[in-house]
Amino acid sequence: TLPRSNSKAMPPSGEPLSYAEIRLLAWWVDQGADPDTCVGQLAVPDDIKALLMRDYKFDTRKRPYAERLQVAAANPGDLKKLEEAGWKVHAVAQNSGAIRLGMMPGMELSDAAFQSLGPVAENVVWLDLEGAQLPENAMETIGKLPNLVQLRLQQSNITDEGIARLSHLRHLESLNLYGTQVTDAVLTPIEGFPALKRLYLWQTQTTKEGVEMLRKQRPDLEVDTGVEQEAGLVDAAPAKE
Repeated sequence: TLPRSNSKAMPPSGEPLSYAEIRLLAWWVDQGADPDTCVGQLAVPDDIKALLMRDYKFDTRKRPYAERLQVAAANPGDLKKLEEAGWKVHAVAQNSGAIRLGMMPGMELSDAAFQSLGPVAENVVWLDLEGAQLPENAMETIGKLPNLVQLRLQQSNITDEGIARLSHLRHLESLNLYGTQVTDAVLTPIEGFPALKRLYLWQTQTTKEGVEMLRKQRPDLEVDTGVEQEAGLVDAAPAKE
């Protein structure tokens, strides 16, 4: 811009636009200058992201699905039934209808306990079943939790066939199978979970070869097989008796 002493300097009064403001305006014009378009709908280069964060505290990073989820709060009566069935219920955040579920000490995981999830199916985003002895129809019910993001099945009696029943979980981001008897057969259905980011397979019956194949098919997926297998000390899991 021209120096303020120049008669042609613009604007004629007040402070001129800063470099950051000019850069933002130029980017907005390049994107079509549509006042009805949200930033999230536009291609935002890294320098623009940095300017938006620095000057306007506008974070352009995509928030986790559980934080973006808009779901009505569960009926208090349905939440009470969950607790009566033995579930620990926690809200994910204030002003959010999303809930986290775990097991109370000594809880009996019966078919009835899983049936109590039906009325709150859309609200459940986090389910902790560590060490559980899952009844036969449990996975069918879990597969009907459309907004489930995190599923913890470590040291449970989950099977390859059980995981295959979860194919409808389109938003599942984290799956923990540590200390279970799942084999390489489980890796094919797992490959099909589109949102999966983290998979825990430490002390399972999966093999190093099977895991490497999964990593080739899903390079975006973080697979944790434990220190021993990662170091190459365990080439394959022992055969099942």
